[in-house]
Amino acid sequence: MVITCEHVISSIIGADSLKVTLYGSSVNLDATVLFTHKPVDLAVLSVVVENVKHYPVVTFSSADKPPGTIVVLVGNFHPADALSMELNESKLFPLEPSAYGGTILGPPKAKGRQDILINHNCHGMKRTSGSPLICNDTSTAIGVYAATRNQIDEAVATETVNKFLQLWLGKKVSCLLSI
Repeated sequence: MVITCEHVISSIIGADSLKVTLYGSSVNLDATVLFTHKPVDLAVLSVVVENVKHYPVVTFSSADKPPGTIVVLVGNFHPADALSMELNESKLFPLEPSAYGGTILGPPKAKGRQDILINHNCHGMKRTSGSPLICNDTSTAIGVYAATRNQIDEAVATETVNKFLQLWLGKKVSCLLSI
């Protein structure tokens, strides 16, 4: 299972089936979109992998961390491409596993009735949406990078990701019960 942003999936035409490359691999794997939820900007994909223990698994923990907590945005981009994107040029370098460090800027904030966002200052770039925001203290994911708004980077908190997964599982169970 892969969790990413809904806007990443919806930007791909005909995104019912697509290819993904997991960290540590150069193989394009088939992925199927299982569920998307635009209001919280999340999507869950199914990826079939022959030997799962060769791929990293990210563990979630609470996003309730104090301002100043060191966090790392992990993605698949080339840091030198920041300039090319600012200039609206095509990418200059191949994509590589990369990370940007920063801190949490304030307490998690509510977006809507139940959705929680984390404001941080890790520099998010194009192609980092859907990447995990890792807490340096616990080495666990506390959010999924979503966007930069007004010079502030935002991640969907793991508490919201868990509610999203419960919604998806609830829909699956209700479909089974109606058969």
